Amino acid sequence: RKSLITILENAIGMDITTIPIPVSYNESTSFLMRMCEFLQYWQLLEIADTLEDPFTRLLYVTAFSVSNYASSGRTSKPFNPLLGETFEYIDDSGVRFVAEQVSHHPPIGAGSLESEHFIVEQYHNVKTKIKVTSNLLDVEPSGYTRITLKSSGSVYIYDGCRTLVNNLIVGSMWIDHDGDVIVREVNSDRYAIVEYKKTGRLFGDWHKYVGAVYSGDNTEVFEFEGKWNENMVAKIKSKGLKLIKQQDGHLSGIGMTVDDEAVIWENDIPMSDIQPYKGWKCTEFTYLLGNISDDQHLPDTDSRLRSDRIALEEGDNNTASNEKDILEERQRERRAFREEHQIEHQPVYFEWVEDPEAKIFYWKSNDLYWQHREDRKAGREIVSDLPPELKITVFN
Repeated sequence: RKSLITILENAIGMDITTIPIPVSYNESTSFLMRMCEFLQYWQLLEIADTLEDPFTRLLYVTAFSVSNYASSGRTSKPFNPLLGETFEYIDDSGVRFVAEQVSHHPPIGAGSLESEHFIVEQYHNVKTKIKVTSNLLDVEPSGYTRITLKSSGSVYIYDGCRTLVNNLIVGSMWIDHDGDVIVREVNSDRYAIVEYKKTGRLFGDWHKYVGAVYSGDNTEVFEFEGKWNENMVAKIKSKGLKLIKQQDGHLSGIGMTVDDEAVIWENDIPMSDIQPYKGWKCTEFTYLLGNISDDQHLPDTDSRLRSDRIALEEGDNNTASNEKDILEERQRERRAFREEHQIEHQPVYFEWVEDPEAKIFYWKSNDLYWQHREDRKAGREIVSDLPPELKITVFN
């Protein structure tokens, strides 16, 4: 890690997203692809959308919020997205995801996941500080996840917890999460609190979290616990409320006795056995995100097409490093052109909007991406009013 140590010695207290890191510390993904990976257990929201009991719905939405961290234990670094970079994913079931890098400084990625059951709007503005004296990287997220369940119209919001990358300089790197995350149902007094436990001495409480779902009078309706990389187990606490299990083991709302336990979520996506993803400890889903085929109708800005990402996937670190430098230099040229001509960057597929009921602002998909996708599929020209100097050149 000598090259990394040299870089970090001059970066104490700085935001690491502004620092060039050798590609040997990367994996073959972009952070926009990671954003999709965070949401891979969307089946929890499909279940939540079918439930009549509002507390059980909130329990499953909370389980989904925990599952966002299921893949966060990897220590390999995704590539920082370029401004205007995009990523799409469409599942065979009809679930679709799109993300766009809407800001470079600060780095902000906006994403939208949608199906017939739900809409998830999420954005990440990650602030990182290096604390070399503590041999760690401190990651403080800023942003919201906003979820709408279509059957009931219920809306939920939550933010993120603090992440620590330990042994950044010396020792084997490992990831820790700590802090409280509140999952709030908008226009309701129902809420949940997830407490992520900070790892103690001898790795006590590593990966562990505890929490509860509360009614408006702060009465615990459910309590739950587990490991953020493994599962959630819940039990009902309020007397008079009963739950029943469906044939598939999920809760439907009524019949389970007080203090009986139920597994709400398990991290069951298999690990990839294909190199180099196996070496990075990626799942089969992560590997799937990088696949490229002719029938995808991808725009030139899609993360899959990044030449540095493809070279790294092929095991050519030198080419990956050179291509990364080229892409970043082109980005600097576009930024200089905007500054010279006083042009403010405008995201194409997301808009900054207010949710007055939730009392937050968030990045909302304007659905233009999917219109453009249909145009590409049909061979129709997509007209852009951007000057050529500001267009992202073809990644591959």
